[in-house]
Amino acid sequence: MRRLPLLIALLLAPALAGAAATVPPPARPKIVAILVVDQLGYEGMQRMRPWFGKGGFRRLLEEGAFFPETYYGHQNTYTGPGHATIATGAYAHLNGVVANRFYDRSRRKSFQTFSDPGHQLIDAPTEPDGEPSPVNMVCESLGDRLRLTTGMKAKVISVGLKDRGAVPLGGKVGQTYFFSEPTGAMTSSTYYMKELPAWVRTFNERKLADSYFGKVWDRAAPDRAYLGEDDVAWEDEKLHGRVFPHTVDGKLDRPGPGFYKAFASSPFGLEYTVAFAKAAVAGEQLGQHAVPDLLAVTFSSYDYVGHAFGPDSHEQQDMTLRVDRAIADLLAFLEKAAGGRQNLLVGFVADHGVTPAPEYMASLGFPAARIKKGAIKDAIHAELTARFGPGEWVVALEDPNVYLDEKLISDRKLDPSLVQDAAGQAVMKIPGFLTYYTRSRLLRGEVDATALGRAVQLSFYPERSGDVVLVTRPYFFWGRYGERTAGSTHGSPYRYDTHVPMAFWGFGVKAVKSGNRAEPTDFSMTLARLLDMDPPACAEGEARPEVVR
Repeated sequence: MRRLPLLIALLLAPALAGAAATVPPPARPKIVAILVVDQLGYEGMQRMRPWFGKGGFRRLLEEGAFFPETYYGHQNTYTGPGHATIATGAYAHLNGVVANRFYDRSRRKSFQTFSDPGHQLIDAPTEPDGEPSPVNMVCESLGDRLRLTTGMKAKVISVGLKDRGAVPLGGKVGQTYFFSEPTGAMTSSTYYMKELPAWVRTFNERKLADSYFGKVWDRAAPDRAYLGEDDVAWEDEKLHGRVFPHTVDGKLDRPGPGFYKAFASSPFGLEYTVAFAKAAVAGEQLGQHAVPDLLAVTFSSYDYVGHAFGPDSHEQQDMTLRVDRAIADLLAFLEKAAGGRQNLLVGFVADHGVTPAPEYMASLGFPAARIKKGAIKDAIHAELTARFGPGEWVVALEDPNVYLDEKLISDRKLDPSLVQDAAGQAVMKIPGFLTYYTRSRLLRGEVDATALGRAVQLSFYPERSGDVVLVTRPYFFWGRYGERTAGSTHGSPYRYDTHVPMAFWGFGVKAVKSGNRAEPTDFSMTLARLLDMDPPACAEGEARPEVVR
């Protein structure tokens, strides 16, 4: 009698094995949403947290898995590299997106990272150097992996005002849309399609941007919510003036390119982004397929305002409240479109933080300043001319990279490593620089065993990085915004540029606030695990165990 249970188990084993083999795979969400706020540093978000509503950031941070200790590990904290890291789970040393601009040695010219000479904009003026495509991002994105995993059945739609934010999120086999400032309409590149879909044309025919012409941007919260002064000398007054309220008209009498630039650099650009995202969900019928669909949205207006006014301005503080409202609006819409929270998976992160305006930090007694490109080029030219003879030694300066004339070095039979070191030493005489790394040392892996050495190495991609990589001291910067007298930028390895919020919400996610350090390379890894699929091929982070149990 004691053998009877064992006998029954043995007899039932084949049947049970067959039943197990027919168990359906785990359910997946209907919609995956990637939300990226361009330039939202952790401190900037926390500063305004008491004034958030219930449906935006609070839902993500309090009901989802929140990672307050999230830091980028690379040096080049710019829009292109940040979005590429989010999408691929890898830094530039693998994905190839080293900065917003790089010098192409084969064509001896600088280009925007996502410029592609083989493609044009649709229904919009095209730049001579070509228009955006993901050709220079050599790794697949999370959206690409989702499409490949589902036999190309999943739809992947990426939207944003800024092309260098939207393009990497869309990947190579998704569809990407961005804003054309000359026309005031959404467009795309011929890389993705020959003509815009009917739903995009219908959206553009509404001329939604024009409807905001002359509208007033005022504070969204009581005056006591804002820290510091509204009117300070280091804010850029060209687009809106320095003091609230702002009339958004681009200083024109009717809508035109100047207005569209001002419009994009205002909270109305956030509302427009959400409106287009909603149109994409409806037009592409996202969430209504047998496999998950992915919608990636990057909120570019936040970055535009931060560059113009700086992170401590009333304008940027107000934009934090406005993006909270925009996310609340979009989350409510997506939850309904997916048929409930259980069918919606949301990943939220920022592409980088922001540097305080140098003039502000200098007023407080900190060493801080803008460094002009001319000073860098002159210092290198003088040093290399004295040591190696006359010549146009510097062919391009694209922060943080210095590109030297390789042909000139070769023709004179010089040791490239000696010339690179001489150039770096010359720049170190300029106040505001901390150190430099040469191409020769980086190729050999001869970098400091420090967080800074790792950060520079992770941003180095031999085909596109410079011959000398410069590192500034805190609160100093050069490049495009170093040439200006107001506003601020980002691009350093310091905490104000690397520390960002990251959270997951919805399908399969429990509420948790993790005290563990995380990196944005974990972002696509975690979403992939929640989707029960492989991560993007180059991904080098980890699926967060706090989320994926």
